[in-house]
Amino acid sequence: LYFAYCDMFRSVKDGCFKLIEYRNPICRTQLFDLKQDPCEVHDLSGDPAYADTIERLRAELMRLREEWEDENRPMSHAFWERF
Repeated sequence: LYFAYCDMFRSVKDGCFKLIEYRNPICRTQLFDLKQDPCEVHDLSGDPAYADTIERLRAELMRLREEWEDENRPMSHAFWERF
């Protein structure tokens, strides 16, 4: 799934993990293991053990950006300029 909200964040989720990229008003990444933490309480983005998961989900985020032509939308363009 691909989620977008104005120029504030983009998110992607697979069967196990959810990656959220914030770019307005802050730049921040969050990663949650939805099977172990369905309420999204424990952010795993700072744990080096999940670096490959973040990289994989960021690649999926970029793929979906292209598929949905998200970068070409007025509010989305501002997000992707900060990404």
